[in-house]
Formats: sequence, structure tokens, C-alpha cells
Amino acid sequence: MTDWRSYDAIADAYDQRWLARFEEAARRLLAFAGADRATRLLDLGTGTGAVLAALGARRKAMARVVGCDLSFSMVSRARRHAPMSPVVATVTRLPFHEGTFDLVTANFVVSHVHDHGRVLA
Repeated sequence: MTDWRSYDAIADAYDQRWLARFEEAARRLLAFAGADRATRLLDLGTGTGAVLAALGARRKAMARVVGCDLSFSMVSRARRHAPMSPVVATVTRLPFHEGTFDLVTANFVVSHVHDHGRVLA
């Protein structure tokens, strides 16, 4: 399991190397999850914003889009790809009330947490 703090130092290189690959997977994730019906999206482990970038034109129809990551540098890069509200927080202690979002994504992030059940709950 990778220490999340290492992402602060590599955010720019990570973005250049991986965003396009992760964005394609994010498009599939959004289609599968029914993002067309969502108005409030929380993207956990947003990284450099692959899910946010994949929203494309759908983003304009959403009332609220939040990108959450433990790495401030990754969230900063994500804001360059798509307008969103950034949150630096752990996925097990989110600063939101239940029901705040009608769609929550976690593209390539579950492998970075210890307690999968808690995160998925």
C-alpha cells in the first residue's frame, strides 16, 4: 500500500503520465454509475481529476461537484482540469452529512485504504 504523502511530491509527473489513461476508465465508471442522472457528485481519491475531467459537458448540469483527496498537490492539479470544490480529507472521515451527494465515485482509490468496508459504507 502506497503512502499517500508521496503523491504530494509527484503530482505534476503523475498527472502528465496517468491522467489520460485514468480518464478513459473514469468515462466508463461514470456511464456505469448513471452520472447523467446525478446532480451532486463526490469524487473520493480524486487525484489529479480524471473523473472530474471525464464529466465533460455533464459537469455543467451538476449543482455540486467535489473532489476529495488527502494530497493537497493532487487536488490542486485536479482543479486545473475541471471546476470543482476541493476538499483535503481522508475517505474514512469525510466532512459531509449523509445524503449530501447522489453519486460518489472512488476511481482507483479503494486499494489505498485499509478498511474497505468502512469506506464503502
